[in-house]
Amino acid sequence: MNEKFLTEKIAFYKFWMAFMITADVSLMTWGYNHLKNLSVFNFIFMGSIVLFLTLTILIINKKSRMFLEKLEDINGN
Repeated sequence: MNEKFLTEKIAFYKFWMAFMITADVSLMTWGYNHLKNLSVFNFIFMGSIVLFLTLTILIINKKSRMFLEKLEDINGN
């Protein structure tokens, strides 16, 4: 893999990570503000979405770190 491809791949992952983190935090905030009005089903549904987003963030973070290590190997750092 060349350096330009790795740089673009890392930028792509950073974009999606920022989007996922924003959605995750927004959903948690909305749930906290509406906790009294949520039914049990909606609470479980919201919790599962937050869990899915958090796991997706961790996976994307792991992949971007992997590409960063490859980029460091190419640059010789």
